[in-house]
Amino acid sequence: MQIPPAVSAHLSKINFATLCLAAILFLFPWSNVSCNGKEMGSQSGFQAIYAGFSKSGESKQMDDQMRAMGGPSGAEAQGEKLDDDMGYALVTLLALLAVLAGAALSGMLLFKKMPPAVPPAMLAAAALVLLLFQALVGFPIDRSINRAMDKGKQSAKNDPFGGQMAGSIILKTERTGWYYLELLVLAVPAGLLIYSMIPDRKPLATSPATSGAVILPPAGVMPPAATTPLTSGGTMPPAASVPAPVIPPPPPPLI
Repeated sequence: MQIPPAVSAHLSKINFATLCLAAILFLFPWSNVSCNGKEMGSQSGFQAIYAGFSKSGESKQMDDQMRAMGGPSGAEAQGEKLDDDMGYALVTLLALLAVLAGAALSGMLLFKKMPPAVPPAMLAAAALVLLLFQALVGFPIDRSINRAMDKGKQSAKNDPFGGQMAGSIILKTERTGWYYLELLVLAVPAGLLIYSMIPDRKPLATSPATSGAVILPPAGVMPPAATTPLTSGGTMPPAASVPAPVIPPPPPPLI
């Protein structure tokens, strides 16, 4: 299908704007971590690549109180533990590289006044697929929280008293609206690319004899002359006979 002219004329601008916005959204929190309903911290898309973690204000306040009492804070130790056990999100790294490459390429096409090309939209589609795959297999912070919960259940079996306290701690991760906004932004150029690849479906031509339509000649054009109709046998009628001219004999020669 053809992209509407109003959109096609600004295709380079749309690709450049959406890919730049997608790159910026990597800096916003994509995952929130909560403990018994209280927010512990968050992790941005960029932090997921190198196993970073940002603590919430409440978590930092608890750390300060425990540190003032002269002991290590549980929230601080747990935060360091998350950083150590989290791992790296290589799929998210590939998605970020695809977004940055698409933004750079679309910027070159835009500022050099070149016609819009397909590669930026293809890179946006690739980044969208990679982020969906990352969410399907789980972010590293999800796996780290699951391991922490499994260790709490295991300690409950070995130490009933300590396990009861560990079992009362419920850690949970959830995606934020910034992550879904990232997917929506990447879906704009990817959707335009898919729409342009759908083939057009032209209507079948109908014969005037079957449709009953009468085709009139264009203005200023004379209709063709009428032809001689066929006989019932399907043959042309005999042509009218014309008598041969009579040529008089030559006069006798003079002696």
